[in-house]
Amino acid sequence: MATTDYDFQSTRNQVIERAHRLVLGPQTTALSAEEMAYGVLALNEMIKSWQSGHVFLWKLQKLSFSTAATDKDYTLSTDPAVAWVDKAWLVHGTNDVYELEQISYRQYLDIEDPDSTGDPTHFAIDNQLGTPVMYVWPTPTQVKTINYLGVVLLKDAETASDNLDFPVRWSNALTYGLAAHLADEYLLPIRERQHLERKALDFFSQAKRGNNERSSNEHIEGAFD
Repeated sequence: MATTDYDFQSTRNQVIERAHRLVLGPQTTALSAEEMAYGVLALNEMIKSWQSGHVFLWKLQKLSFSTAATDKDYTLSTDPAVAWVDKAWLVHGTNDVYELEQISYRQYLDIEDPDSTGDPTHFAIDNQLGTPVMYVWPTPTQVKTINYLGVVLLKDAETASDNLDFPVRWSNALTYGLAAHLADEYLLPIRERQHLERKALDFFSQAKRGNNERSSNEHIEGAFD
């Protein structure tokens, strides 16, 4: 089988168009520029409201940076936007890699000799200012590569033809959630609004349950204290 047999994903405009069909019925003409613009606004507002309700949408991505001699702190990637680090490894060579031990930023501040030098064995994350900073200890004395598994925030739905930056299991939750929001704007009868709201809640709950195993087993909840 080809890779394309497994790569289904909805684009932003497909979600918006389908949500409008759920609200208005089959359409013989394309959405107007005004309807599409409002759909984009409503979709992004809905996604932000989910996050305000402590639904943290993220994905894991392997990233890396190079150390510099005498530098012990490194600002992490902002594109993609890293919220936290799940694991990190120091690379010595092609086949020489070992995992760094993660400690809290408070534990890092308690190290008696923070300026000692050598190959890093520990790391801590400080995200008090929004963009996480990784502190390594001991302080490296030469250029090395550090690979890390970042907890990456999902991007806003800004581009029409691009796939939404969501796991596929969220497709129905996004579509029915947006339809439920649009139903109020188009003044659908109460019964139809309630039907869309129930469907949206069901799909949302199903999609959200898909995060439980990774969150509990890999301690991702620590990224969002």
